[in-house]
Amino acid sequence: MERHHLLYLLAFSLSLNLGALGTLAFLHFGRGQESGGLKAHPVPPSDVWRPLHLSPGQRQAVEGLLGAHRRRMRELQSLIAREREQLLAIIRRGEPAWPEVQARVRSINDRQAELEEAVVVLFLETQKHFTPEQRRAFGKILEARVPAR
Repeated sequence: MERHHLLYLLAFSLSLNLGALGTLAFLHFGRGQESGGLKAHPVPPSDVWRPLHLSPGQRQAVEGLLGAHRRRMRELQSLIAREREQLLAIIRRGEPAWPEVQARVRSINDRQAELEEAVVVLFLETQKHFTPEQRRAFGKILEARVPAR
C-alpha cells in the first residue's frame, strides 16, 4: 500500500518540476516577444528623448512637433473609429454589398497607413534638429523597438 503512495508522490513531484521548468523557460525565452513589428506598448516620448540629451532649444522644437503630431494622431484615430462604426452598421444591415464593405475596409486601411506615415514624418522632422551623434543614438533607439527575427 505504501508503495502506491510513493509512486503517486514521485509522479506528482515530477509533474511539478516539469511545470516549474516550463514556466522558467517561458519567462526566459518568451517574455517581451511580440508577433512582429513594433512592441505592443508605446514608449513615452520622454523615454525616447532623454538619452539624446537635447539642448533647451532642441527640446522646445521637438515639443512643438509633438504637439502637432498628437493633434494629427487624435484626428486620424477619430476618423478610423467613425469608419469602423460605419463598417459595423453596414454589416448589421444584413447581407451587405461586398463592394461597399471592401470600400470601407480600404478606407480604414488608408487611415491606418496615414497613422504610420505621421509617425515617420515626426521622426524625420525631429532628426532635423539633432546633431549627428544624436541622430545615431536615435537610430539605435528605433532599432531597439523592432524585435529581431
